[in-house]
Amino acid sequence: MRISRRKIILLLAFLLVMMNLKPVLSKELVYSYTNQDRDPFTPLINKYGLILIYQEVDVKGLSLKGIIYENGQSLAIINDEVLRIGDKIGLYKIIKIGEKEVVLKKGKEVSTLKLEEE
Repeated sequence: MRISRRKIILLLAFLLVMMNLKPVLSKELVYSYTNQDRDPFTPLINKYGLILIYQEVDVKGLSLKGIIYENGQSLAIINDEVLRIGDKIGLYKIIKIGEKEVVLKKGKEVSTLKLEEE
């Protein structure tokens, strides 16, 4: 039985890929969540199979840079991210976007970000 050159190349390519993935697959992942912080309905991987690790963000580290009204929907620009009602930034969920402020909620804690004045 003779093995074709193509099969050998495919086998070598597969082995090289697996050797490069081994450190990634064997690495222990540490999540910063406690049982109270993690929303069980929030996925841990995205549609591309990449692991989503949410960084804990403090309200003091958030900056409301702008608010956009378009077609009846409000969008907020927080730390250079464009977000809408229901989106999350860190563990905070956006529950309201007003004319000059955004209301965030984390568990029972409710915080308000004011639009930065120039």
